Amino acid sequence: MEYTFIRKRLIPEEEVDISSDELISCNGRVIITRWFPIKPRRDIGWGVSYTDMESGYKISAVHDGEGNFGYWYVDVVATKYFPGENKYVFTDLLVDVRIYPGKEPEILDMDELEYAKKRGIVSDYDYNTALFVVDSVKLSLLSSVMQLLMFISYLCSTFSDELLLLLPLSPKHDACEH
Repeated sequence: MEYTFIRKRLIPEEEVDISSDELISCNGRVIITRWFPIKPRRDIGWGVSYTDMESGYKISAVHDGEGNFGYWYVDVVATKYFPGENKYVFTDLLVDVRIYPGKEPEILDMDELEYAKKRGIVSDYDYNTALFVVDSVKLSLLSSVMQLLMFISYLCSTFSDELLLLLPLSPKHDACEH
C-alpha cells in the first residue's frame, strides 16, 4: 500500500511531500523511516527517524555523508491521518531539540513557538505538547528510542534493503492501517 507523507511548516507556511522517505515500519502509532535531506546538504547525508504520532515527537538519528552518526534531532509534531487518501500530515510545532553525543540538549526555536502561541497559530494543546516533549528530552525520557534508532541506523548502513525487510518490525505493506 502506498502512503503519502507531508511535512507541514507553520512559519513560514509550506507543505513538502516527503513520501520518498523509505518506510521501514509503521504500526498505527509509530512510523520509522530512512531518509535523505530534501535539499542536498554538506552536513547531513541521511537519517533514520522514529515518529510517535500519539506523543507528538519525531526523533532522528542524523548521519553525515560518510555514514557517521552526528547528532539526535527531535522535532515536535502534530500528526493527522487522512484514511481516504492514505496520507499523513506531520505539522512541525516549531520548537526542536538537537543533542550531540556527550552534550546537553540544545533547545532551538523556542521563540518561534512563543510567537506562534501569541498569534494563535498553534493551539493551547499543541503548545503544551511541545513543552512536554522538550521537558521529556531534557529529562532523558526518550533515551530508549534513541538507542533503538542507533540500532536501526547500524542495520541501514550495514545490510542491503532486502535484508532490512527481514527485521522483526511491523510489516510496512499494511501496518499503517487504522
